[in-house]
Amino acid sequence: MHHGGTTSDPEALRVADRAGLAEPGDSQLLAKMGYKQELKRQYSTTQVFAIAFSIMGLVPSLASTLSFSLPAGPAGMVWGWFTASIFILMVGLAMSDLASAMPTAGGLYWWTHYFAGEKYKNPLSFLIGYSNTLGLIGGICSVDYTLALMILSCVAISRDDEWSASRGVIYAVYVGLILLHGICAALSGRIMPKIQTACIYINISLVIATVIALPVGKVTRGGSLNSGNFVFRELDNETEWPTGWVFMLAWLAPIWSIGSFDSCVHMSEEAMHAAKAVPLGIIWSAGSACVLGFLTLSVIAATMDPNVNNTINSKFGQPMAQVYYDALGRHGSLGFMIVLCFTQFLIGLSLIVAASRQAWAFSRDGALPFSRFFRHVSQRIQYQPVRMICGLVIACLILGLLCLINNAAANALFSLFVASNYLSWGMPIFCRLVWGQDRFHPGEFYAGRFSKPIAFIAVVYLAFGVVLSMFPTTGPNPAPADMNYTIVINGFVWIACMTYYFLFARHWFTGPHMTVDDSSSTDSGDVNYDPVGVPGGSGAKEDSEPRGKRTDPTSVRTPRNVQWKPSSRTQEETLAEGLSNEDLWMLIRRFNKQIYHVKALPSATQDLDLNRAENEVYPPEKLRMTLERFYTSVVVGLIEFFRHVGRLRSWKEPVRTAVFCGVYFLSWAVDLLVPTVLSLMIALILCPPIRSFLFPCLPVNNSDKDSASDNSAPGEPESHDSLTGAPEQHKGETAEQEAKVLLDSFAKMAVEGAAGKYGYTPSADSTDDFTAVQLAEPAGSLPETPEDEAVDEKSKKPMKKKVSQGMDQTMRVVSDITDIYERFANIFSPTPPFYLLAPRLRLTAILSIVCVAVPFTPSYLIIKLVGLTIGISFFGGPIFTWTFDLLNRKIPDWKKQMDINMTLLDGVPTNAQLTLTLLRIGEINSSPLPPPPSSEDSEPAWPIKRKSKSVIAPQSSNLTTTSANDSTSDLSTASTAVPPPKPKRRTIFKILKFVRRTIATAIRGHIAFDRAMAIAGSAHTKNLLGMLQKHRFSGTPYGPLKFDAKFERKRGAAVIDSTKEPPILYFTTYQSAGLEDLRIEARKKGSVLFQIPVTEIQELKKTEGLGWKGKLIVELTAGSKEAADGLVIVGNEIAQSFHLTGMRSRNQLFNRLVAIDAQFWESR
Repeated sequence: MHHGGTTSDPEALRVADRAGLAEPGDSQLLAKMGYKQELKRQYSTTQVFAIAFSIMGLVPSLASTLSFSLPAGPAGMVWGWFTASIFILMVGLAMSDLASAMPTAGGLYWWTHYFAGEKYKNPLSFLIGYSNTLGLIGGICSVDYTLALMILSCVAISRDDEWSASRGVIYAVYVGLILLHGICAALSGRIMPKIQTACIYINISLVIATVIALPVGKVTRGGSLNSGNFVFRELDNETEWPTGWVFMLAWLAPIWSIGSFDSCVHMSEEAMHAAKAVPLGIIWSAGSACVLGFLTLSVIAATMDPNVNNTINSKFGQPMAQVYYDALGRHGSLGFMIVLCFTQFLIGLSLIVAASRQAWAFSRDGALPFSRFFRHVSQRIQYQPVRMICGLVIACLILGLLCLINNAAANALFSLFVASNYLSWGMPIFCRLVWGQDRFHPGEFYAGRFSKPIAFIAVVYLAFGVVLSMFPTTGPNPAPADMNYTIVINGFVWIACMTYYFLFARHWFTGPHMTVDDSSSTDSGDVNYDPVGVPGGSGAKEDSEPRGKRTDPTSVRTPRNVQWKPSSRTQEETLAEGLSNEDLWMLIRRFNKQIYHVKALPSATQDLDLNRAENEVYPPEKLRMTLERFYTSVVVGLIEFFRHVGRLRSWKEPVRTAVFCGVYFLSWAVDLLVPTVLSLMIALILCPPIRSFLFPCLPVNNSDKDSASDNSAPGEPESHDSLTGAPEQHKGETAEQEAKVLLDSFAKMAVEGAAGKYGYTPSADSTDDFTAVQLAEPAGSLPETPEDEAVDEKSKKPMKKKVSQGMDQTMRVVSDITDIYERFANIFSPTPPFYLLAPRLRLTAILSIVCVAVPFTPSYLIIKLVGLTIGISFFGGPIFTWTFDLLNRKIPDWKKQMDINMTLLDGVPTNAQLTLTLLRIGEINSSPLPPPPSSEDSEPAWPIKRKSKSVIAPQSSNLTTTSANDSTSDLSTASTAVPPPKPKRRTIFKILKFVRRTIATAIRGHIAFDRAMAIAGSAHTKNLLGMLQKHRFSGTPYGPLKFDAKFERKRGAAVIDSTKEPPILYFTTYQSAGLEDLRIEARKKGSVLFQIPVTEIQELKKTEGLGWKGKLIVELTAGSKEAADGLVIVGNEIAQSFHLTGMRSRNQLFNRLVAIDAQFWESR
């Protein structure tokens, strides 16, 4: 196949290959049409055929459309199917030629735009895209409406026709089916190919069972089969149309039933070897439906009631139900109808999957409303267009309101599917014949010299099918209840579509939008579009740009801004999509505290890594971290919840409280209290704007504010997510300080209790010797006897062991509670790239089931079940023991399978996992996230606007304050006043500060100059930097790459050489200020003490190198407590263990190393 020499985007192909989305051949073919691979190719040729064959669902489709073909009599029904099927097979062959040459999910409107004349391509492509999309939506509606009728027919059969469903009941069942189909389609992407394979066996088995069971049952029940003359020659006319036209109307059954092989086209971007799989899927499905449908209808004609009118006007509302009832009786027919309902459900599931791909492709090209939202592909849910599936569900619910009018309006859903799809199928074939025959280049499948005649026959037949679908089925003078609304609905859709195009869309819709880079222009006459030169092209994309986001064509030759900036409180810019900077800084700050020891695993046990180790232990430093995390996440959240409750109970907002009160007691009075509460929870989950409307932000507690105002600086914002409500400079800092103070208080009390201190504690102003008081034995204490010491030795070790085990178990429970709380919080307020639609749907599905079940559950049954549960839990010890032993033998990992994190919360991250993902995204985009600013730092205006004098003044006072606060906190157990420093030490201190600030100012000035060069916007500067990076004459200028540290008592710097693949971490004795060329080759021999590729790092552990006294000294001299921090780096080999100490940027290096590569980490 000739492609005009166009080269596709190699980076897009590499990304698709690395992500496992597709084989290079499929990705390259798609890229030559202008699209990058976004969906995952997991459908084989058989499974592509299966999705079309499943949508056809022969027996259920025959049951749905039997009322169209039976009025022509048995012969009209049988031969009408066969005749129309031959023409439909011609359409399939014509479409296969195009699908093999240009396989893409939006094939029909894409082919139209490609083949049509220059003046017509945009409007025709726009019309076909909408027609095809709405036609598929109509198909979903008709399938589920028919399924609702079939389900209610089963109910009627089970009650011997003593009950009939109202239109409200029909619509309610329809709504439930649509919602269930949407949930299944969104969540079953991983197993959908296997479901489609199973559908082949189910449909063929149902055909075989029907063909065998109907004649056997009829004869067994004493009936006789109809003769061959009746089956193949008996024509009838149960309408007011002429007999010949009634035969033509019988074509509506195969037209609708075999009307879904375009689903193979829509699955093109998920098919393996699509150029072969898609055309074969089309032909196989159309051909097998033709043969098997003819066979099934022949058997139905042989076993049906000879009085055709009795079958058409069946008391069950479904002619097929009457056929089964006559042949098999009540129980047999009920069993077959239940199987039919299940198969019909699978039809709807497959149809919504195929329809979502067409609608997603159309939104990818920007044609649908809210395309920017709907074109998103969920990488978390197996690369499924989840948002588009939800949009289709909403559209189907709206169109389904036609069910409330009458049967004719509901039947228009059938014709909407037929007319819209037939127009969509015919237009690209017509455009190929009229305008684009010389532009057509065959693919792997081609009909050869018969291609054009077949295409001509297909176009004529499709035009006839559109007209046929608009005729009323009962006669030329139909009653209002029998009117065919297809002409009204489709006419309105087509006219509205073209009106919208010529008034608005023609200004911005210019055809398919390309999503891959293209290095060369092509002739517009070829299959490939020039992404820049052709109207409608979207231009090249930057490597770092998120998927689905288009760039301006003028940016193709503009070098990427190579800059990395630290966090700034004075510069407003979003660092992470969908997350404010304050929230991001809070996540990173807490990540730095929580994660201090990680170990690489061969693979992740779950979809997300950074899970906690099973044998997790809790040393004292981790115990404190766990309790602080529990406070800042769970306790603060629960306090906020109870504040909202107290606010409602206080009646300080009488209108708001009165509304809640009225709704509560009204639902209580009508026994709908639980459904009302659950409905509110569902609304809060699915519609976040409702939360701020029903529960506005809490005001800060005035008493807490007053108590905290003494230590707060003027102008600081108030805290709304803490217990005290004290002002804070950055979000979450107050809660973190509260947790620290709380644990310090408990630790102080524990130490005092262990020391045997009772009674009055001297104040800080006391001049008494506190040390003597502290070390004094409590009054009345007696020396221990040898017998007491022996008893202590016997009880000490067992007790210490039990305390340690109990503490570890308690901390695991606390950590589990915190993890679950954070995951639920992330479900309610997801952060990109975790949109978490599937978990929210799972949660709302459970709540919906409970909401529906509770009103129909007798209170007596609930009380009995509660009593039974209490009795079994109290007395059922042997039962539990036997059950657990059985599960341990049969299903060893049953506890993991029942873990809420693996079921309901599957794929939902904790805050640490979310932070790691954001750090990795920053690394992928060559823009590592900067460290969060600290309230203790005085930040200069960005980049540099403040003189050094203004920097030193506040920093000096801040250092003094910080030192005093920290020393007070660290020396709380001693409570000894620090003596005033001597004049000589003050002079040394000033000299050290002067030296440190002088060096820091020089370094900042050097860095600011380099950054200013890139920010200035000079094209020459950017091109120069880009050229240097390309030829590796300079290190990649993004992110922190050098970190001051000590190794084996030698001062130097840890450096990340990102010019290597993979990047290398090494330590050099060079000082970081003197490092310009960061490549390891630039270091002198002997100056590199160790080196290790980041991919070989197996373990990272943060260490604390000094006690509180050493930290205080380092803080006074270096200006930061972090200067004493260390990091242990362990590689693959035993000897690869490197301990860096004296690091001021330990957390930055740790975060870069855990995010820069693709290791699966485990938190320990």
